Amino acid sequence: MAQGKISQKQLEILETEIEKVKENVRRMYLGENNDLSNTRIKKWVTDVEKEGEKWLKSMTWNMESSDLWAGIGGGNQGGRSVNYAQRIAAMAYAWGTEGSKYYKDPDMLEATIFATEYWARNIHNANNPNFISQQGGWHNWQYQTPNYILPALFIISDEVSSETMSRWLSG
Repeated sequence: MAQGKISQKQLEILETEIEKVKENVRRMYLGENNDLSNTRIKKWVTDVEKEGEKWLKSMTWNMESSDLWAGIGGGNQGGRSVNYAQRIAAMAYAWGTEGSKYYKDPDMLEATIFATEYWARNIHNANNPNFISQQGGWHNWQYQTPNYILPALFIISDEVSSETMSRWLSG
């Protein structure tokens, strides 16, 4: 086998391992079989729901807008990227959390996908000079943004094409 090429068997193993990672991320961020009779779990689910709802209801549905949320700020492009990633994650968590009124809700999913698409086109984009120069600090671009966006992408990954996911991640 030529160097750099993987066999069909290796690809199958890799796909299986990726599915395991996705399930682990979903379990870690969304819980599993959430028992809403437990007051701590109920409060956690309610908080997740409210946070996602806040960003769903305040979002501007305009891909050409300067921002999807008024006053998103962040002080710089790196901070803005983190703020977007936090809001996208909150909506993904509300959509994916069993017991949330937004669990598997098509409007919450649509908003999450729309916001992620906006983020990918306008912020996490190789044509954005601030992305290339990492204006706002490496910590925002290489640590904080991925810390929020990657779990969100794992949560919604089965709902978008692999081409879309690849484009979002590639910048």
